[in-house]
Amino acid sequence: GLENALKALESSKCGWKEENGIINLSTISNGATGKEWVMKFLKLYNLGTEAESMLLSQSFSTTNNIENKIVIIKDSYFKDGTDLIKKVYAEAKNRNWSKPSAETACNLREILSDEDIREMNLTRILVMHEPINDFMNDPSLFCLDSDSRGKWLSALSEKTKRIREKKTGFAFSVSSIQT
Repeated sequence: GLENALKALESSKCGWKEENGIINLSTISNGATGKEWVMKFLKLYNLGTEAESMLLSQSFSTTNNIENKIVIIKDSYFKDGTDLIKKVYAEAKNRNWSKPSAETACNLREILSDEDIREMNLTRILVMHEPINDFMNDPSLFCLDSDSRGKWLSALSEKTKRIREKKTGFAFSVSSIQT
């Protein structure tokens, strides 16, 4: 209806749209290395220590000119927050969504402002890539935080309770195409 049309219009500046509680958008990889991302984030945005160690990890790989169609499913999509992560992965499997590359987090953080994330009615987006060990050897996922401290790329351990906080979105890949 009109509300969805207005939401699509408002969000057109970075190209995301929401349908039935699922947010759709695209990113294009730029070939930046983990070290280049670190330098960019330290200069322009904010970078958590765990996220920095993950970007510098040998497990972090990059691509160039790959368009990634991304979906973000909100925690509010699920009626009950019990076993949320299991439900998120089950829904992704049911819809044939795959784990995005870890670099997708950097591409998303670059195009999404904190205001965009809040317009999605979220406070954070957890990118559901293959976990990368942070400097404490803890398997973690990149997280886009939209608090009042500015544009952050941080990391959350899969074990942390913060993953289950309200207003969290979970990003998956629908497809990747060479551009």
